[in-house]
Amino acid sequence: MVKMEEVRRCTRCILPETFPGISFGEDGVCSICATHQPAPVLGEDRLKETLSAQKGETYDCVVPVSGGKDSTYILYYASEVLGLRTVAVNYDSGFQSPLAAENARTACEVLGVPLVVVKAGRDTQKRMLREVMFISEMLGAFFGTCMNCEVNIRTAAINTSLEYKVPYILYGSSEVEDIGGHGFLGAGAFLRRIPIRSLPRIAAHVARYSLLSVRQRIEMGVPLRQRLLPFGNVPFPRRTPQVVYFFEYLVWDSLDKVAFLQERLGWRSPADQEQRFDCALHCLGNYKWIQDSGISNDGYTYSTMIREGRIGREDVLRREALICGRLQEECGQVLQEVGLDDFRLPRS
Repeated sequence: MVKMEEVRRCTRCILPETFPGISFGEDGVCSICATHQPAPVLGEDRLKETLSAQKGETYDCVVPVSGGKDSTYILYYASEVLGLRTVAVNYDSGFQSPLAAENARTACEVLGVPLVVVKAGRDTQKRMLREVMFISEMLGAFFGTCMNCEVNIRTAAINTSLEYKVPYILYGSSEVEDIGGHGFLGAGAFLRRIPIRSLPRIAAHVARYSLLSVRQRIEMGVPLRQRLLPFGNVPFPRRTPQVVYFFEYLVWDSLDKVAFLQERLGWRSPADQEQRFDCALHCLGNYKWIQDSGISNDGYTYSTMIREGRIGREDVLRREALICGRLQEECGQVLQEVGLDDFRLPRS
């Protein structure tokens, strides 16, 4: 991969010239920064109004909790600030970090919130990852590493809401993030880039991955319509339970809340790694982002935070350098764990 210092970057954020669709003005500011407008929020009063419209029999809302800072704070906010009777749901893909799982348990104990833990079969998840890596190696580019995780998180939240007759799911993303995304990412974008001549070589691995995906969806209780769609997501219900996107209501400065979470809920993270340490596969996602766009997924998130005045550019450059510096080792550890010691990561 190209070294950080060899790439031209935006003088305001750190997006590189290799980022798809980007351009730079005479001042060196990228087109994304030049057109950026802070996302409007609906406000705390609207959030309270929305979530107080209906009460559940035992619980008022379900909060999916990964053990990361964002979802942990949402759990605190729902329980302590809004005073809702809350039930937390933690999804363990088999690659959840022990520290993240501990954070979820500790937060629930401190807040007195019940915790529902939903686990995927680790063997199936490992086999799916192996097929993904085989496809990636054959094509010299990543296919994708998150697999069914978003599907299973949604399913766990929906099923818990239905089981306990909970009217709301308080979700840790915005609806724009949830339905949007980048055109150069995802299974659809990847499949469109596959040369036709390569299809026979990867067909068996795609078929095995698809069967494993369907099998896991059945095991996890995914809604019937989505069980036979190995690459499709699970839509939230239109009515009950109602999904409320937390970050559409409040301005969120996640780094500003780290010290509070540590003191109030005993939250912990690796040094200089407050972002997305909850899943061991996140390093592979960062690698894919760098390969496809020249910046890590975390670096892209930090760039957004620069535009909103929540972190300095030099700090983000330092963090991105740390991410890139440990990426090969972290990815190697994951691949070794699934029995792919000799696997060569695709290079851009």
